[in-house]
Amino acid sequence: MNPKVSIIVPVYKVEQYLDSCVHSLLNQTLKDIEIILVDDGSPDKCPTICDLYAQKDTRVKVIHKTNEGLGMARNSGIEFATGEYITFCDSDDYVDLETYETVYQICKKKNLDMCCFQHRRITIDGIKLESKSKVHEEYFRGCEEVHRFLMGVIGKDYENPKSYNYEMSSCMALFRRSLFMESGIRYPSERIVASEDFVFLLYFLPYVQSVGIIPNVFYNYLINPVSISQNYSEQKHERLLKMLTLLREYCEINFEYADYKNHYFSQMLRVFKIILKYISYSKEPFLQKVRHLSKETRNPILSEFYRDPVSRKYGLGNSLYIFCMKHHISLFFILLYKFK
Repeated sequence: MNPKVSIIVPVYKVEQYLDSCVHSLLNQTLKDIEIILVDDGSPDKCPTICDLYAQKDTRVKVIHKTNEGLGMARNSGIEFATGEYITFCDSDDYVDLETYETVYQICKKKNLDMCCFQHRRITIDGIKLESKSKVHEEYFRGCEEVHRFLMGVIGKDYENPKSYNYEMSSCMALFRRSLFMESGIRYPSERIVASEDFVFLLYFLPYVQSVGIIPNVFYNYLINPVSISQNYSEQKHERLLKMLTLLREYCEINFEYADYKNHYFSQMLRVFKIILKYISYSKEPFLQKVRHLSKETRNPILSEFYRDPVSRKYGLGNSLYIFCMKHHISLFFILLYKFK
């Protein structure tokens, strides 16, 4: 008999965190699970640690593969999975012990294709920073409702007071496995396009008929101790812009302009906030940083957003940010992220 939930864990250079992650999975109150550890060619002791867990517990399966990145590791796990539902866990994170029993029971009771839960951040010292999310329980059924959820995943429509931004992660959701098999949808490589979770959902959600969101905070996300200035590269910048291009093309093919415009603009602002933050934190000389920021705020793809009336409806904080983008006030971003 197939397990109720398959938990796919990509593993790469995380030997100091792997035990905490796997222990949280092995000790779940839901016992009928399979844990698929995907060793993505890790050069440390992770492959050996994975094999030891498989020897100790038959619910643990191990895949050893050459290094291709997170998205491809997840795809390898999907092909191997046999559970009724699939979920994911990053190998430096961990989950509360009642997570999968609670979410699986909701999926069965509500007959859901997909159910999302919430996360808290954990510092490198183990301090829990409680989630400030104001998510409430909500369910979406049928094409129109799931379409509304998809638009909320893309971004909030600031002209619609009832619109909401649904922040999603594959590590904080259960997915009906049969939909992966029927759709053939898989994760793109994060080495090609940024936000592989987001891109995956764009193509996966049209196959979903029912989605649940619950406010329970179950997932523990470790804050990466690597500094932002060390974690940014020109390649990441290019991958972020490629994601925006892909999103625009997807929307143009599938939706009317008036339907997706404001949601797309919201995602665009999110991406440029990331880019401007990274540049502001970078170790570039001051004048070079100013020129770099000014160049980014002049990116031609922003011109449509700058002209649109919705750009003035983002609330005081965002409106100030957008004003400084529109008028290329680079010093604002440098000071903002210096003291934030």
